[in-house]
Amino acid sequence: AAETARAPTSITPDDLRPHIAYLASDELEGRAPDSEGGRKAVYYIASQWSAAGLQPGAAGDSWYAPVDMVTVKPLTGSMQFHTSDGKAVPTPERMLLLSGRDRSAALQRVPLVFTGYGIAADAAAPDLSGKLALMLADHAPGEHRDLAARAAALAAAGASGVVLIFDPGDPVSRLRAGWYRQTSMLLTDQARQPAFYGGMSDDAARRLFAATGDTLAEARLRAEADPALAEPMALTADLSASSDVARLSSYNVIGKLPGTDPKSGAVLMLAHWDHLGICRGPDVADRICNGAVDNASG
Repeated sequence: AAETARAPTSITPDDLRPHIAYLASDELEGRAPDSEGGRKAVYYIASQWSAAGLQPGAAGDSWYAPVDMVTVKPLTGSMQFHTSDGKAVPTPERMLLLSGRDRSAALQRVPLVFTGYGIAADAAAPDLSGKLALMLADHAPGEHRDLAARAAALAAAGASGVVLIFDPGDPVSRLRAGWYRQTSMLLTDQARQPAFYGGMSDDAARRLFAATGDTLAEARLRAEADPALAEPMALTADLSASSDVARLSSYNVIGKLPGTDPKSGAVLMLAHWDHLGICRGPDVADRICNGAVDNASG
C-alpha cells in the first residue's frame, strides 16, 4: 500500500506570539532600515530560520543581501505659473503642493504639457524633455498602475516634473500633511522619480486652463478620448524645492529550503521586516512605531 503522507505541523498563535512580541518590542525601536533595531531584526530572522532548518540563500552563502535605500523628507516647495506673454496666473499657495527628489533644485520658465491620465502603458511615449507634465490624479478606465508608476513613466519620457490635478473631493489641505512626510525607498526607485513632484487643487487647474482659453472639463474629455494625450499649454512654471535626503544601507534576509529536484523551479515567499522606527517627536511619551501588524507578523 502507498505510504500515507504526513500532515504538516500546524502553526498556532502561541507559536507566532513570541516572535511578534520580540520584533515589535521597544528594544528594536520600530525596525527602521539602517538602524540598530533593524540590524537586530535581520539577525533574529536569520537565526530563527537557521534553527528551523533553512539554508542561507544570498550570494556568498550569506543570509544577507545588501539593499541601497534613501530617505527623503520634503522641506519646501513652490510653483508660480505664467502665460506665454509673461503674465502671472494667480494660484494661491494653499492650492498647491510641491516636493523635490534632490536636496535642492530650481527651474525657471518650464513649459507645461497636459498629459491627461499619463502615458498609457501600451502607448508610445511623447518627448517631454524639459517639460512639466500636468496629469489627472484619478484613473482612466482600465488603468491599474498607481500614481508613482504613472509619474515615473512621464519622467522616463523626459519630464522635469509631474504635477497631479486632484479631484474636487480631494482638498489640498487634507493631503498636505501626508505629502511632506518622510519616505523611504530603494535608491533605484528614487532615480526613476521626476525631479519635481507636485499636486494642485481642481480650482487651481481650472485657473490654469482658463488662462489659455480652455477649460478643465473639456481637457478631461480629450484625455478620455486619447490615451497618448500630450498637449502644450502655452504656460510656463517656476519651480523650487528642497528636501532632506539621506542614503541608507539595509538588507534583505534570504533563506532557502532545497527541494529534491533543482530543475523544478522554486516557490517564493516574501514579507517585509522593516517599519517606521522612532516616528514621533521628542515631546511625545511613546515615540516608537512598533509595527506589530506592519510587519512583525509577516
